[in-house]
Amino acid sequence: MNTTPNKPTSRKRYAIWLLAAVAVIAGVLANQVVYRKNAAPSDVTSTDLDSKALAAEKKQIKSVQENLLSTALFPSDFRSIPAFSLTDQQGQAVTESFFDGQWSMVFFGYTHCPDICPMTMSIMDNVVDELAKNNTQPLQVVFVSVDPKRDTSEKLGQYMAYFNEDFKGITGELADVLAMTSDLGIVASYTTIEGTSDYLVDHTASMLLVDPQGRIRAKFNAPHKAENIVNDFQKIVNEFS
Repeated sequence: MNTTPNKPTSRKRYAIWLLAAVAVIAGVLANQVVYRKNAAPSDVTSTDLDSKALAAEKKQIKSVQENLLSTALFPSDFRSIPAFSLTDQQGQAVTESFFDGQWSMVFFGYTHCPDICPMTMSIMDNVVDELAKNNTQPLQVVFVSVDPKRDTSEKLGQYMAYFNEDFKGITGELADVLAMTSDLGIVASYTTIEGTSDYLVDHTASMLLVDPQGRIRAKFNAPHKAENIVNDFQKIVNEFS
């Protein structure tokens, strides 16, 4: 008995080939459908996500702002500390990385200031003491001198130590300082005292709050009160940290 399988006829071979081809094409089409389903973007585009994030942040800021006493909140994309190269009270070079990884309160003034600057630094000394008592996240206090002609590193060091040894003082070439103040919307103007070689500096009395990413998140308006600053800072940190 012949057990050798019969060879398919030409017609059968064609039918088998046709079925195989159809199966392959169907498999390819099915894979493309799955791929398109997985790879195609969803109905929510990145623009939609950005818009929703901005709307959510706007709502969050409005909610927090209603509970602040003397502070104006800014959105996260409002403004950041610009690139700079200045010098601290130890004579060490500092750049914008000086603000990385911590919350900072920045005040622009000068050591010969007769009233606003010493008053503000004294208030900030009380603020950091109160924050420490409440176990609130530490706040770096930074004094930027807009009078580098008189405010040497040594002078800044003495001035900071008088109020709080942890306070940071920075300054630099006048052009570099003014470039920084201009980028941040800080005003500083110089007026000669008649009949002398001395001068006064008119400057912004508000303080800027910088977040750990170097972004300007709030402006603390004058007149400054320690209890108001503590209240507002705690609310901001609790919400945006």
